[in-house]
Amino acid sequence: MATDWYSNVAPTDFRGSNLADGRKCLGEISIIKAVVTFSDTSHLDEDDMFLAYLPKGTIVLPQLSYVQSDGGVGATATVNVGTPTSSSALATALDVAAAGIDQFDGLPYQLTVEEWLTADFEALATPATGVLTFYVAVILP
Repeated sequence: MATDWYSNVAPTDFRGSNLADGRKCLGEISIIKAVVTFSDTSHLDEDDMFLAYLPKGTIVLPQLSYVQSDGGVGATATVNVGTPTSSSALATALDVAAAGIDQFDGLPYQLTVEEWLTADFEALATPATGVLTFYVAVILP
C-alpha cells in the first residue's frame, strides 16, 4: 500500500487550513501591469523602458511573468527584462515582433537595493507604433 505524505502546511485532520499562521506562507503575489506605448517610430535598439520602481527585498518571479505584444513594435524586436544592475536577470531576447505572449525565462530574483524594473530592446529593426504590456509577478517585502 502506498504511503501518503503531507507537507508542513497540509491539514492532516482535514478540518481546516494550516495557512493561518503567516510564517508558513511566503507572502502575497502581486502582479504589476506595465504598459509601454510607442506612438511613433523613434525608439531604437538598446533603448530602455522603465516599468516600475521596486523596494529593496522585492522578489520577482519570472516563471509567473510575461510580456504581451500587439505585434506593431518593429519588424524584428527582442527585449531583455531585468534591472539596471542586471539588465537580463528576468528574461533574455524575448521575441516581441509578432503579436502574442512571451514568458520570461529567468530565475527568481531578489532586489538587494531599491531599483527600477526595466526592459530594453536587444535587437530592433524597422521601428513602428505598437504596445508592449508587461505582467510581472512580485512578492513585496
